[in-house]
Amino acid sequence: MAQTQNNELDLEALVRVPLMLGFDAASDGQSVAFTSNQSGRWEIYLRDLTPGASAEPVCITAGPERKTGPRFSPDSRYIAYLQDFQGNENFDIFIYDTQNGSSINITNSPDTAIYPGVCWSPDGQTIGFVSNQDGTFATYTIAVQGGPVTRLTHHQFSDGEVEFSPDGKWLAIGAQTEGLDGGLFALDLASNKIHELLVDGKRIDAGSPHWSPDSRTLVFQSNSKGNYEIGLWELTSENVRWLTSDEWDKTEPRFSPNGSKVAYTINRDATIELAVLNLSDSETKYYRVSAGVHTDPHWTADSKSLIFRYVGPRYPSGLWKLDLQSDAQSSLTSTPGSLWSDLLIEPSVVRYPSRKGGAVVPALLYQPTATNDRVAAVIYVHGGPTAQQLNGWAADIQYLVSRGFVVLCPNYRGSTGYGKTWQEANTFDMGMGDLEDVMGGIDFLVGQKLAEPGSIAITGGSYGGYMTMMAITKYPQVWAAAVSIVPFLNWFTEYENEREDLKYYDSQMMGDPVKDYQRWFDCSPVNFLENITTPVLLLAGAHDPRCPAEETQQAIDKLAVLGKTFAAHIYPDEGHGFARIANRIDAIRRQVEFLERYCPPAS
Repeated sequence: MAQTQNNELDLEALVRVPLMLGFDAASDGQSVAFTSNQSGRWEIYLRDLTPGASAEPVCITAGPERKTGPRFSPDSRYIAYLQDFQGNENFDIFIYDTQNGSSINITNSPDTAIYPGVCWSPDGQTIGFVSNQDGTFATYTIAVQGGPVTRLTHHQFSDGEVEFSPDGKWLAIGAQTEGLDGGLFALDLASNKIHELLVDGKRIDAGSPHWSPDSRTLVFQSNSKGNYEIGLWELTSENVRWLTSDEWDKTEPRFSPNGSKVAYTINRDATIELAVLNLSDSETKYYRVSAGVHTDPHWTADSKSLIFRYVGPRYPSGLWKLDLQSDAQSSLTSTPGSLWSDLLIEPSVVRYPSRKGGAVVPALLYQPTATNDRVAAVIYVHGGPTAQQLNGWAADIQYLVSRGFVVLCPNYRGSTGYGKTWQEANTFDMGMGDLEDVMGGIDFLVGQKLAEPGSIAITGGSYGGYMTMMAITKYPQVWAAAVSIVPFLNWFTEYENEREDLKYYDSQMMGDPVKDYQRWFDCSPVNFLENITTPVLLLAGAHDPRCPAEETQQAIDKLAVLGKTFAAHIYPDEGHGFARIANRIDAIRRQVEFLERYCPPAS
């Protein structure tokens, strides 16, 4: 890892470390396709796994736009992937032919959204996907040659995921049902009859479906028992069998091709490991490369190995293979060995009291190895809010720590990973109780002598950007500086301008903008910008469909009139978050320079 003479990380070298997102393994076992930004843009790469083949992946896409979600056809010849325009999330489906190297756009619908996570029919002739082209998110199919799409679901729920059964007779569909819950459905393609997963005649939260090889059973995840557990739904009998039960969340279940095992992931305090359960005797074994996050388990065709994605605080995301017979693990994508640097910090898990209700807040704490005369800290608020700060690769956090900041990342109420009660604890209380969890982080930092009063800044993106603005409007005197990234500031205009699925989420979490007007008003920091005494930097993307740039522009206009100390930048070619490496480098540099100007970690 490149570093400066005074042992600080080199920002450009750090951000240019290639990252990898979603991947798929070919059914013939000869290759994997994955999304990586090693070229500076998010492209699809193909890695040959045949013995003796080069370990260097080949980029199979080109152009300035973001690509994601590769999925092999059943015969391994074609790869479906998605591409949007400047971060607008209006994805189109493309089909890449591995034999002639050509790609075609089979949807060509720039004004509608398609969720990443498309699926192939077993005969390789049809693609299943979820889109909002009729105004609500529903399940559709389209021939791989292109042409008109066919809508398959017309229920009142908002679909989110879809998967063909191996025999081609069913589609498993995950949909939003009520509150934060998802429902699981199986569509009989012959009769067009839809079956719903019920337990004791009642709908339960369920999602992440995966078919058994005989197409008779779906394995799924559900937090209906308090934590996410793994269950089996037998379609003929409609019986449900639970495979797991303990205090930690289990997700991403996958049947082995021979049907004898189920792989899944288990989240223990923001570190995620692999688990493999033998269905015959319920014996479970756990695996990990090192501390970090192991996700997206894919079985090899012989059911003897798993391919998965691993990312750690000292290791960027890459593909790994686990041999279940020998327990040997091997990397499939190369990463420079020098990344195992003492300059990269592994966080510790801490807990501290919230300022509200006696709640205990889990958090990740990053501490610099060197001490300074002046101790300063940054509270880093994750987005979502139905998400979690994980023990993974975080270039911006590592750079802050290398510059001398203590960084505290609270998993405030509303976060995932700690059970259903905690995940739903900010319902109708967003920007209030969860803000008090963040404020408790100040008490922790000062009480543990990790920072001095008046030397604590706050930053975050998306909902974390919103929380940053709430913090400096509701508690204006305590923050030295603030950086709000792709935020929203006004619940009313956010709701008015966002997509249907996001409107649904907001209504379930905040109520109705008319009936619950006062709550929406009180929790909109744009109404209280006059309270700000903290210097604030705002960063946004011009094509953001989740937190539109108009939200940031509202703050810019009002802060200027009020004469507040602020800076702002809207990236003209970005959406929700910054996909282009040059923009990411620029954004982190702006963030850190701003924080150092108003909250310097060294005297």
